[in-house]
Amino acid sequence: MTQIHMPGEELVKKILSGERNYRNVVLEDNFNLAGHDGYQGMLIYLRKQDMKKNRYDFSKARLAGLKAPELYLPFVIALEANLESADLRSANLRAAGLGSANLGGADLRYASLGSADLGNASLGSADLGNADLRAADLGGADLRYASLGGANLWSANLRYAKLRGASLGRADLMGASLGRADLRGTRNLELALNLEHAIYGGTTVTEKERTIIEKVRGEARLFDVRE
Repeated sequence: MTQIHMPGEELVKKILSGERNYRNVVLEDNFNLAGHDGYQGMLIYLRKQDMKKNRYDFSKARLAGLKAPELYLPFVIALEANLESADLRSANLRAAGLGSANLGGADLRYASLGSADLGNASLGSADLGNADLRAADLGGADLRYASLGGANLWSANLRYAKLRGASLGRADLMGASLGRADLRGTRNLELALNLEHAIYGGTTVTEKERTIIEKVRGEARLFDVRE
């Protein structure tokens, strides 16, 4: 499908006019949406919308380097969108459809991504520090050298995810599925929370990661024995 080049100022106007279809839209790289005079008014407008019933669609859009901290777009559909190096700090992207999106190098610190579909997404070197990723689908995602320090990954699907070199210090892995994930060379794994309560199976590790995981699993209190 033909790409649609759009100035950033026009994007703000279209959103405020009620337009929701932005498939294949191309913004100029590194557009500072947050610096636009209408940004705060746009956020107020978006928070009043029924985002679940009438979802915004940015599938295959090119938004590389977009600067939009605190963006409010829960339930957005952005399949295969290019958000490389975007600034999305504290953005609300809960239950977003971001399958196969390019978020490499993106700043997603403190972002709300609970229940989001990030299957097969590219998140290499992204900063997901303290992000909410509860029940997010990260199956097959590329998270190599990503920062996940302090991220909440409760019940997240990380099956087949590539986590080589990723930092997991203080990441909470309670109930996270790590089957067939590649954990070789992960950093600060020993500082991850609830590592013993993650789900493993065919997980790829080196001797270092195996030792760390087996140690915490061995120390875990699995039973409350009473007479």
